[in-house]
Amino acid sequence: MRTPILKLTAAFAFLLALAGCQIWRPGGVTAKSKDGLASISVPAGWVFTTAAPAGKSDLLATKDGALLQCMTLKHHDLKDPLPNSKRTLKGGQSAFELAEAVADDLRANREMLALKAIESMPVEIGGHSGFRLVVEYGVAHPTGLKIREAHYGVIVGTRLYDLSFAAPARHYFGRDLPAFDAAAKSLQISAQ
Repeated sequence: MRTPILKLTAAFAFLLALAGCQIWRPGGVTAKSKDGLASISVPAGWVFTTAAPAGKSDLLATKDGALLQCMTLKHHDLKDPLPNSKRTLKGGQSAFELAEAVADDLRANREMLALKAIESMPVEIGGHSGFRLVVEYGVAHPTGLKIREAHYGVIVGTRLYDLSFAAPARHYFGRDLPAFDAAAKSLQISAQ
């Protein structure tokens, strides 16, 4: 009785491992979101996936592992309030207003301790008016670790698109920020 269960468990683990190998693709290419509305050049030497759970992200990319640095492209439908602050967004808001709303939503996230905005400025993203926001915050574990995040955000059609890059502030953020900024410059978004 025990042997068939062990064989079945081993076979399941093997298939799961094979399936896990298939979702990550090498960078150095242009990746498209699942719905085909957004595309971005993923830096060479990075890996990416568009197989994240529904509603979580359109694209996830990393160079050394998602805990060390993570680039994420997400979209948020304007008809829904932001997840943490419950603020609503409207088309036609200025880059400043959008950046402030995203910063407020990040501040309302209880996992981001003592969040402070370091930089906020208007930028052009794929021909659309948007913003660039850089924040820093602490995390509970390990104690004292500071994380820095850069966000490029823009409203296109009925969605807010947020391209973010998060990494420990001490080493990885500064090292990989130029690759993220180059990827952000390649971001193209079409309206629904």
